[in-house]
Amino acid sequence: MALWHTILPMVTLQIRPVPRRRWPLGLCLVFTLLIVACGPGTLAVAPAPPTAMASSVALPTLTITAPPRPTRQHTATPTATVKASATAPATATPLTSSDLTATARPTPWPTPDHPLTSEERTFLFDELWTLINERYLYEDFNGVNWAAQYDPYLARALAAPDDERYYEVLRDLVALLGDAHSRFMSPSEAIDHFALTQNALEYGGLGLYTMPLPDGALVLQVIPDSPAARAGVQPCDRVTALDGGGYWGDGGEVGTTATLDFYRPDVGPYSRTMTRETIDQVLEVPAELLPWPDQRIAYLRIDTLWVREAAEQMRDQLARLSAEAPLDGLILDLRSNVGGWRPTLQSVLGSFLPPGTVGEFSGRLESEPLSIPRDDDPPAAYLDLPLVVLVGPRTESYAEVLAAVLQAEGRAIVLGQETQGNVETIFPRRLPYGARVWIAEQGFELSNGVALEGVGVTPDIYDTTDWTRYACGRDPQVARAVLLFE
Repeated sequence: MALWHTILPMVTLQIRPVPRRRWPLGLCLVFTLLIVACGPGTLAVAPAPPTAMASSVALPTLTITAPPRPTRQHTATPTATVKASATAPATATPLTSSDLTATARPTPWPTPDHPLTSEERTFLFDELWTLINERYLYEDFNGVNWAAQYDPYLARALAAPDDERYYEVLRDLVALLGDAHSRFMSPSEAIDHFALTQNALEYGGLGLYTMPLPDGALVLQVIPDSPAARAGVQPCDRVTALDGGGYWGDGGEVGTTATLDFYRPDVGPYSRTMTRETIDQVLEVPAELLPWPDQRIAYLRIDTLWVREAAEQMRDQLARLSAEAPLDGLILDLRSNVGGWRPTLQSVLGSFLPPGTVGEFSGRLESEPLSIPRDDDPPAAYLDLPLVVLVGPRTESYAEVLAAVLQAEGRAIVLGQETQGNVETIFPRRLPYGARVWIAEQGFELSNGVALEGVGVTPDIYDTTDWTRYACGRDPQVARAVLLFE
């Protein structure tokens, strides 16, 4: 990963004010790309109580430097040869834009109405193995002898007692690559993920969209008219336990009850017992004008780039907040964002940057520029809006690319901690019988030629404050960002 331009003395931190026009171009930068879904975390029952943020915030001590992380090295090895094929009615194809822009709830792709036969299992396995063999970004398969995996994993797949166990074998096969991006999805998982991208996910649960933490889960959004909403749960409350034990996520059988323990900043612990319902998950882009004297500073958080309408929601929120008077600055919070779709990334960038090429994706088979704006996007409306981007250890993939490009193009100051450094671009490949595989097929370089994988975004201002212990938009990192606009 590239090193970001940070002109900060080693003894006294000088915080740069955000100029009203275009900011100077940063020297180098680093960042990342791609997608990764956050899994649920296990937590302790009693987290340390958070410290509330008062109207006058004492700024935390900043660490100026951070130890570098190693860049992944690869040695090319010969590409393996396809070993088998079977006759079946479908072939693996990439998803197209029309696949991803449905206006109604998505319908399942064709799946057999019976357990997969041995021939069908072999065909699906072969399609999966061959796609990775031909398209995977690293020719050494990240140190895995890919050719040697075919026979033992096919034998395991054919011996699986049912389809779910068969799909587990395919997940294990893809997981061997160890890149934190490539993954296999069963037909049901593929449908759920597709529904998420359309902001139309339906599931049994309580209506909480959370971010896993080592000692709990941070509530990012509460779905309107859900059990959680009616119980008074608020964003930035912290789940500390589910039914007296670890928190394992929101899902469950409709009609069952759950008792959740929470901690609310400035208030303290509380518990709620709720009954699970069918949840229609529609995620928003939260935004507000911060209560700061003499300045109109907007705070806007994008929790995911998987929702394809996130960029449009962002523009709507900025138009609403600037309707009465122009904004003096925008704090764009990506600290909970683990990536998403490239078109969403392009649309967000296109609101803040003039048309042009800001980087390049390259792989074994194709290379293509990262260009903005998209053809169907409105012209950039916020070219001169001063911008601070918040990032942290949970910022991944295209969210890293978003922060890094804005920093590299001299358009934003980045504040927070180093990001994940997971930047390979993965592509969804449709498999027979409704399954899907995501394959890391491209790396990314900034327009200055800096490759980004394995390092992460280095902030201009390094701040280790645990922002998850505060009310939404009221943590010390936000307060520090506001001071940059003065």
